[in-house]
Amino acid sequence: MENKITYISVDKLIPHPQNPRKQLGDLTELANSIKHSGVYQNLTVVDNSDGTYTIIIGHRRHAAAKIAGLTELPCIIADMTEHDQLETMLIENMQRSDLTVIEEAQGLQLMIDLGDSVADIASTTGFSKKKIKSRLFLNNYNAQDVEKAFKKGATLEDYVKLSRIKDDKKREEVAKSLGTSSFDYRVKDAIDGERWEKVKPEIFKVLKKYNAVETAVYISTFEYKKTQSVRSPEETKAFCENNPDNRTIKFKWSSYSYEADVYLMLTEDEIKEKQDKKDSGNDHRWKIDKYRQSVIKKLESYIDEFINNVAFNLSDSEQLKAIRGILGLIIRFEIEDNHRYTRSEITNALWILGGSRKGIPPTPKSGYNDVDFEITNEKVFKEFADNPVQLLLALLRSEIKLERCSSFYAYDSSYTCVRYIKLKHPGQMIECLEQYGFETPDELRQYLDGTHRMYTEEGCKEILELLSSEKGG
Repeated sequence: MENKITYISVDKLIPHPQNPRKQLGDLTELANSIKHSGVYQNLTVVDNSDGTYTIIIGHRRHAAAKIAGLTELPCIIADMTEHDQLETMLIENMQRSDLTVIEEAQGLQLMIDLGDSVADIASTTGFSKKKIKSRLFLNNYNAQDVEKAFKKGATLEDYVKLSRIKDDKKREEVAKSLGTSSFDYRVKDAIDGERWEKVKPEIFKVLKKYNAVETAVYISTFEYKKTQSVRSPEETKAFCENNPDNRTIKFKWSSYSYEADVYLMLTEDEIKEKQDKKDSGNDHRWKIDKYRQSVIKKLESYIDEFINNVAFNLSDSEQLKAIRGILGLIIRFEIEDNHRYTRSEITNALWILGGSRKGIPPTPKSGYNDVDFEITNEKVFKEFADNPVQLLLALLRSEIKLERCSSFYAYDSSYTCVRYIKLKHPGQMIECLEQYGFETPDELRQYLDGTHRMYTEEGCKEILELLSSEKGG
């Protein structure tokens, strides 16, 4: 390459037809700078031997100079092969980050077409093989489709993920979701599907070796002793070998995932015994639930009766203190339980106090609806509005659902008892009521602190025996 600078007419300088950079961008600022100060950096060109020169480096300067009205530009005339020209343009633009990813891919492909390998390009450009391969892969797709995908949010890494799909048609189909939220899922599903295509026949061979029976029908929990979803021949073999009772093995191909469900089957006698235990367990569950609900109803009625009949003889300052305290609890419950306080809670409180919904507006189906309500019984409204402490206690009570303190827990398939769920709010409510003379029954304390007999297996058995003796009596 010669270092002598020669001034060449702008009209004799021709842009290289294979310049990787297709878009030169906004030239306004550069043109103004050239018009004011001229061109300080020369262009690199090759002689076409016909009086014209092809630009290798300096395409933007050439275009901006024409806009600025310059007639000639400083150039260095280089002696370069077609391969050297492409390599120089590509390196120059990529090092300056002037190329889009698509332009980089197309430029690299030109070098591949001229006979370079990925290793050759990596050696001469300094780019990593991973970077080169990832960009070359983009050339498998229509450039306009790639550009649209990038505008939608697709990344080069997405195309790398896409390359892991071996089937051309499937890859083309998944490529349509580039830039969407479903892309990662669809790529994974396609890759898992291809993997399954390979391992499924191997899994089938293992199952047949152990005389497994294929089925398409649903297998209920009462029909098998053990089950596992397998995704490899190794998992399948391990499951089939772990069969000390030499049970019948059945399997079915999953219809919604790439796996097989394998079962060690029960005998007919074992199925019948298991079903009998379930029937017995359901009977126990129904009886314990009925007992539990009766306890909750009794305790809530006891609390409601106290609130409805509590008598207050409070001074103004004492009443204000009581209102502040109860409101504080209600607000605490609301915040800690992450509730949206709705008018239905107020309706429930008025119902507890009045024992009737007469004169109280109906609760809307949704607590989020904007509905106008009108109190039709002003006497009911005034009566409770004149007793704010009592009303707030009822509101506090409506916040607490004793049902939430317990739920079912199955010890095994044939026996069910009640599980205690520790909640601090019911205890706080009781402490508040006790300030106004509420006498907390032992059963309520036991229900709230987890010591009630219904919370143990032995206690539930005693309850069932008691219920059976009462029925028999």
